[in-house]
Amino acid sequence: MNRQLLILLTITGIFVSGAFTGWFLRPVLAPAPIITEAHKLPTPSATIASLDARLHFTEEQKLALEPIVKEWATVARAAEMPMRKIRFEAFLNTSPRIRALLTPEQKIEYDILAESVRQKHEARITSSDE
Repeated sequence: MNRQLLILLTITGIFVSGAFTGWFLRPVLAPAPIITEAHKLPTPSATIASLDARLHFTEEQKLALEPIVKEWATVARAAEMPMRKIRFEAFLNTSPRIRALLTPEQKIEYDILAESVRQKHEARITSSDE
């Protein structure tokens, strides 16, 4: 009987030691994911600057775009990575409002950008389905 109790205590001690070690080494062995710059959403001012580089906005257009892009950023930031559909819907909701502020020449370039965003979104959806 003493031998069985000793074996039971030894096995229990090994199990508890393993659980204790695993619990305290968890942060070291599995650190929190690092979000790189590539995965961060740009700030509204960076988004406007990026669009301005391609579309050459007037100062009035930049001022009018700011609240629209801020609204989109608020919705997009609230949606975590698995929520890409919500981010894309926010883009679709704000896109016509942005387009309405553009000149005919800017609309052509903006339509190319919007189509690129749509294609990237569809590619992500089809690749995640597989």
